[in-house]
Amino acid sequence: MSDPTQTLRGEVTRSILATLEREAVRNESTIAAARVVTVLGMIVVEAWLIADGSKLGSAAWPLAGLTVAMAVWSVALWQALRQGRWHPALPALIPTVDVVYFALRQGIPVVLLGADHFIDVQDLATVVGMSALLMTSGAFRLSTRAVVYAIVLGFGLYLAFAYAISLHSFFATVHMILLGAVGITAIGLTRIVDRAVQSEVTRLTVGRLLPQTVLDAASEDPVALLSEPRSVEVTILVSDLRGFTAWSEERPPLEVLAFLNRIQGALAEIVMRHHGTVDKFMGDGMLAVFGAPTRLEHHADRALQAAAEMREAVEAMGGPIQLGIGVHSGEVVVGCLGTGVRMEFTVLGDTVNTASRLESKTKEVGVPVLVSKATAAQATVGLRPLGSVELRGKAGSLEVYGLA
Repeated sequence: MSDPTQTLRGEVTRSILATLEREAVRNESTIAAARVVTVLGMIVVEAWLIADGSKLGSAAWPLAGLTVAMAVWSVALWQALRQGRWHPALPALIPTVDVVYFALRQGIPVVLLGADHFIDVQDLATVVGMSALLMTSGAFRLSTRAVVYAIVLGFGLYLAFAYAISLHSFFATVHMILLGAVGITAIGLTRIVDRAVQSEVTRLTVGRLLPQTVLDAASEDPVALLSEPRSVEVTILVSDLRGFTAWSEERPPLEVLAFLNRIQGALAEIVMRHHGTVDKFMGDGMLAVFGAPTRLEHHADRALQAAAEMREAVEAMGGPIQLGIGVHSGEVVVGCLGTGVRMEFTVLGDTVNTASRLESKTKEVGVPVLVSKATAAQATVGLRPLGSVELRGKAGSLEVYGLA
């Protein structure tokens, strides 16, 4: 049986990687669009050079053909990315094609016209710029491997041309230092984005522990969340698994935890499907709130509908485990409990205590769900009266109902 902690770690890791990949694909699509615009601009330049007839001579037509081929590749790639087509080899293939194009675009004049022409028109500056672009584009792929590969390609492109024209080592050193700074910046950008994605995934993971509305409030005004408790009208649902303690005594702890995660997860999904909030798990028990932290119309009906579905879900599982549920409506205080480094967002008040006492009373009354008169008065769901019961720690008796 798998370790729940390891399972969660695996889910978080997969979530981070999937988020990074989605962002990388979107970034690659943006780069592809920029590449299309750039290459189309280069076609205009090549046409200008051909019409001028005095700049590149015999190299003009080969360069034009090369640029047209690159334009076809760029448009096809852009369209494929826009349609969501992706392959894991693309982060390596795309910069490889780019560097081949850059090398040929600048290398053809060197071969046909000689290194002197290359130096005369100051094409080394263009090569430095192309190398820097290659390195920077790697950062947008959000992978250390991809950015390192792009940096290697950028350095390789520059060094090949520096060697071909026998560039003085002083100038080569200055250019290499500048390109090194670009490469370090590219790696830094990748790490910054990676941390940002991990922070967002962490926020989503914490969403399993706190309601989304609480997370949103914490993002907008954390001080208000921590310091401004408020009173609201809600319906509280408290559940407890009957027979779980005896069942768990005969099984290994990891098996018990896995089962508890599965069944409590299923019950929590039911609560959330009916717009409730799971305030906390208490071992084999659960405290759910309908109407806080976000106001909820017909919160009594929502809670009763969830209770009925929860009971059916546990019965469908079979076995010795049964479910007891207490439901009560009233006023609670919503806010953060605790100080210093450890705080908990929760609901407090006699309404919570009464719901808990009702859940405990289900064993004596012999019904799976006990509903208070306060909830019944607000509900339209079918209920049947069960008379009055006395609750531990409460003065007098309380009129209760069961689900019809």
